[in-house]
Amino acid sequence: MTPVALLIGPGTQAATELLVVTFSGRADLRTFGEPTFGYPPRVTANRDERGNKAFLNFDLPREVNMDFRDVVLKRRMVRNFSDAPIDPDVLDRILALARHAPSAGFTQGQSFIVVTRQEIKNQIAELCGEQEYVAEGFDAFISKAPVLLIPCTSEAAYRRRYYEPDKIDAEDDGADLGWPVPYWHMDLGCAVMVVLLAAVNEGLAAGFSGVWDVPALRTLLRIPEEVMPAGVIPIGYPAPDKLSSSLKRGRKPENEYVHRERWVESSLPK
Repeated sequence: MTPVALLIGPGTQAATELLVVTFSGRADLRTFGEPTFGYPPRVTANRDERGNKAFLNFDLPREVNMDFRDVVLKRRMVRNFSDAPIDPDVLDRILALARHAPSAGFTQGQSFIVVTRQEIKNQIAELCGEQEYVAEGFDAFISKAPVLLIPCTSEAAYRRRYYEPDKIDAEDDGADLGWPVPYWHMDLGCAVMVVLLAAVNEGLAAGFSGVWDVPALRTLLRIPEEVMPAGVIPIGYPAPDKLSSSLKRGRKPENEYVHRERWVESSLPK
């Protein structure tokens, strides 16, 4: 139980009161602010005989969520993990959130393969070139992670979806859309970002690695031919890691990242 003292200001009672709150779950006390709960907590309260002090207990069915801004800013690609296992319920919550990522036509052409068996993780790490990372001074963050997620997408699923009756344009006689943008990759990126953020929200960390031999990964994991694995996401509790030298580049200026109205502002008519 984590006791937290909260001051309730004007607007709740005639006078400011001191509330002593205990959370039956993990609380992140680095910053003060209104806590956000995954589900409404069960609250019990008792006042002293004078009625000017309250003792509340928040019985949380799950951990307290972090503020969204904190989750985004805390997220980074981690390349080392502790040996601590991940509770299956935690992993299920992360994957359940990923299912809410957007997808064109609600195709839902994305999927994830969950790998926890060490011998398979070792083989995947080899396909990712983990030995090259280790040679450069990084930890064996792929084979060492307790869980590997392989994000996949299916172009064929999108093409089939847009031949369904509610998507076919009668005037085009069901002609192929042409797909000027491969939205199946866009949607997979959205799902992957949900996974990365959800992991941080659960007190975990995640990384990413490309796979150099996709056909070999497909064979290893028995992935259907029409499904494309896009890489590997190691997930676990973070351990001290070597930072990528790429971070020294820093973030590019905002005016190179955000373009308002048009790409080049000077081209706008006066």
